[in-house]
Amino acid sequence: MTSREAEMLRRAGEIAGKARDYGASLVKEGAKLLDVAEKVEAFIIESGGDLAFPINLSINNQAAHYTPAHDDERIFHRGDIVKVDVGAHVDGYIGDTAITVEVGTHHQKRLIEASSEALEAAISIIRPGVSVREVGQVVSTVISSLGFQPVRNLTGHQLKQYILHAGLSIPNVDDGDSTILREGMAVAVEPFASTGSGVVDGRTSGNIFHALRIRHVGDAAVDSLVQAIEDRRGLPFSERYLYKSDPDPDNFSRHLRKLHRMGIIRPYPILSDTKGGLVSQREHSLLVTADGCEVLTRV
Repeated sequence: MTSREAEMLRRAGEIAGKARDYGASLVKEGAKLLDVAEKVEAFIIESGGDLAFPINLSINNQAAHYTPAHDDERIFHRGDIVKVDVGAHVDGYIGDTAITVEVGTHHQKRLIEASSEALEAAISIIRPGVSVREVGQVVSTVISSLGFQPVRNLTGHQLKQYILHAGLSIPNVDDGDSTILREGMAVAVEPFASTGSGVVDGRTSGNIFHALRIRHVGDAAVDSLVQAIEDRRGLPFSERYLYKSDPDPDNFSRHLRKLHRMGIIRPYPILSDTKGGLVSQREHSLLVTADGCEVLTRV
């Protein structure tokens, strides 16, 4: 990794970390999810970054992939367990980080601490030569020792320029993968702890999308959206992003359906615990160094 690449990662990590903490401060009883999303995403751009992905504001049994639509009226309620997951990039170099907030109560303090303590334990062992299964084993041991289930089918991931999930996965359990971490790798480690099954599935499509095939279709308004999708350079985008890019927003629903029907975009499913358990998440982006790791998103 070059010094410039490392500096871009540090800048992205700092922006993402500050955006995460800003977002957490906005999560209050009665606040609209849409307002929080728009404020945090604007903060990232005003700070000199761009969105690596739409902010995730997943609540209670949802583990990941909920972001509000452009007309979403949903508000936070007392007792909600909210995962604030944000990503910023600078020239394609990504900072990805998350925190869990309990709205107005402290009933799930230990659940929230479980994912945080597991993350810190993982950070403490990460260095060149450590296998990803060892990281997963540490995460699993900490979460299980506190009486919760590690979410087995969600993982952290390697980060590369304009690639959010870049090949290598960082599991939350010992999955038998002996692939080792190497100096210069950038990775996001994200333990999830659950009061339920420790397994998530996605039965409902969300408002976060990724491009399947970029092609213009001869409809001026739809092709304008295709260009906006192409501008994302392969990174995920929200329904809100497309709505704001549509030159004919009165027909946005039709345009969105056409993009989906023609195989140009696909939504990410909202991932929820299969038994309805509450889920917490904590995440940092790390740069593996010669003798350990540098936490890029700690501010």
